[in-house]
Parts: sequence; C-alpha cells; structure tokens
Amino acid sequence: MEDAREFEFEAMATPTEIAELLGHIADGFRSKVLHVARGADEVTVHPHGDISLEIAARDRKGKTRLEIVLAWRPTETDVAAAD
Repeated sequence: MEDAREFEFEAMATPTEIAELLGHIADGFRSKVLHVARGADEVTVHPHGDISLEIAARDRKGKTRLEIVLAWRPTETDVAAAD
C-alpha cells in the first residue's frame, strides 16, 4: 500500500518574501531535490523528467489570484524508497 505524504502551507508575506520562497522552490527543481517543511510537517520530493505546469490567473472584484500547479510521476526509485 502506498504511503501518502502531504504538506500544506498558507501565509501572508511581502512580494519580496514570496520571490525568495519561489527562488528556493526553483533551486529545488534545479537540484532535483525539493524539501518543504514547517514545524513537524515535512516532505522531500524529487522532481525529474517532464513536469506538468498549469498556471491560472484571475482578477475579479478587486481580488487577484494566481495558481501554479506542478506535477510529475515518481520514479521507480522514489516508489521503492517510500515502501
């Protein structure tokens, strides 16, 4: 049976702080090891190969929203390490 790992994070931050966080995420994609953590919650993922990218943006009634979704399938090594 597959072990599900989840991490969720939500916060208010300045544009500079957001840019710094996105830079760390970009570094994780470049190195193919992305570790996210807050307190006891943590997940390490290994982005590789072709990665699906979805971007949705909207500006409605004075509220702007940007959603970015990145997805890929785990390698056989990732699956074996989770067992």
